[in-house]
Amino acid sequence: MAQEEIGLVFRHEAYTVRQWTPSYRDEAAQVIKQCLEPYGLQFEPQGADVDAINVEEHYLKNERGEFWIVIDDSNGRLVGTGGYYEVNEPGTVEIRKMYLLSQARGKKLGREILKVSLVSAKYSPSRNTVK
Repeated sequence: MAQEEIGLVFRHEAYTVRQWTPSYRDEAAQVIKQCLEPYGLQFEPQGADVDAINVEEHYLKNERGEFWIVIDDSNGRLVGTGGYYEVNEPGTVEIRKMYLLSQARGKKLGREILKVSLVSAKYSPSRNTVK
């Protein structure tokens, strides 16, 4: 398998959705911040958005969930995020941090990330309900 295929979840048009890697942490935070600003919302790395900063703890630890990044194939830049993690009710997950920069919107990427989230959550051994 080629190095660029490792972590590949799927390709959609000119975009690649990959599994989370820590090297994208700062870029993912910037994408989320940019997506919140037009709505007058603040990025809260110590509050509501702590899960986007500490993906390993909130999504990946003990296989509680999944987190993906969306890469623009034309320039290699991160343009979106999305994922889910298990919440307090056993077997229940919450779809989280689905953000796309404006240039990646209108291409059905959000729909595709939602689909892969739902399928992944449904077939994960510890989950059976999607919130």
